[in-house]
Amino acid sequence: MIDYYPNKGQCGKNVYYEYDRSTATLTISGEGAMYTPEELKERNSKYSFCNEFNFERIYIKRDVTEIGEGAFADCIKLESVEFEKRSALKRISPGAFQRCFSLKKIEIPNGVEFIGYEAFEDCTMLKRAILPKKLKNISDSLFKNCISLKEIAVPDEVCNIYPKAFERCASLERVDFGNGVTTIFGLAFEGCISLKSVELPDSVTDVHSAAFFNCTSVEKVSLSKNMGMLLHGVFYSCTSLKSVDFKDKIYCICQKTFANCTSLESIEFPKRICEFSWGAFKNCSALKNVKFCAERVDIKMGAFEGCNSIENAYFNTGAEDYAEYEPEYIYSGPDEAFRNKYKYAIAQGNRALLNAKLHFEQD
Repeated sequence: MIDYYPNKGQCGKNVYYEYDRSTATLTISGEGAMYTPEELKERNSKYSFCNEFNFERIYIKRDVTEIGEGAFADCIKLESVEFEKRSALKRISPGAFQRCFSLKKIEIPNGVEFIGYEAFEDCTMLKRAILPKKLKNISDSLFKNCISLKEIAVPDEVCNIYPKAFERCASLERVDFGNGVTTIFGLAFEGCISLKSVELPDSVTDVHSAAFFNCTSVEKVSLSKNMGMLLHGVFYSCTSLKSVDFKDKIYCICQKTFANCTSLESIEFPKRICEFSWGAFKNCSALKNVKFCAERVDIKMGAFEGCNSIENAYFNTGAEDYAEYEPEYIYSGPDEAFRNKYKYAIAQGNRALLNAKLHFEQD
């Protein structure tokens, strides 16, 4: 192949590249950051390494502090990235390695504090990624569609796992959450169909809608003791789920949180869980035994719709203290007079629950 492009040049104010055809290696050297999108625009230029060189390896020298936005996107032959020891790298910009289909592993230097959104999205051969100890957040779609990624360890300094961070990582079997994670955003692990369990550290306070939607191999969930609500569809269609370890602070299970969890057979709710929203356990077709431990409970319309295998329902109240009510709409609860009269308010659309054998008891 005849290469009409120069094999060396500038890619930052004080940062340079050099391509060695004999080893198929691109070396990034110099000091400081690669060009930002604004700087490239001023120069009427763009990153085009993947169009110019057929490299399989990138070597980034010690004093480079930032990898530019989209710098190596679409470099489909890239297999490995190596950083010089004692690297000063602090930032990997958005989309930096997006769609590097041949990239197999990446070990990011521990000094890196920021990795931008979509930095490794669609790296479909990526099996191993080691995140830096100083990383603060896991950005949107960071590893989305990395279908070969097997496991990930979230560093202790990470606070947030943003939307779609690991969406459709179909081979992901294990996630070790660091003890600093506070929030897991919506769809963060959607479609991780090989994930076996979810064990959330007590640092977690919020898990947003559909965070683990369609994780069809998850069998066990252990929740944080500092979570108050389980939001919309968090574990929707986790069809292998058999065990949920609730903690005492949880008081509300929102819409469709456990809908279509078709392997769930038995569940006991701690004393603080008093509200079950529309469709919370809809179509949990294997559910046989349900125990409510709260003194007052509000079960919204259709919370247990389609749970046609329920055999026993245990209420922490007397037989005269529960009744069925007709809500104004699917999310509404009973009126004040009804609440004052009955401790257990069960909206219409929960016949599967009320048709079970009801057991009444009080602590």
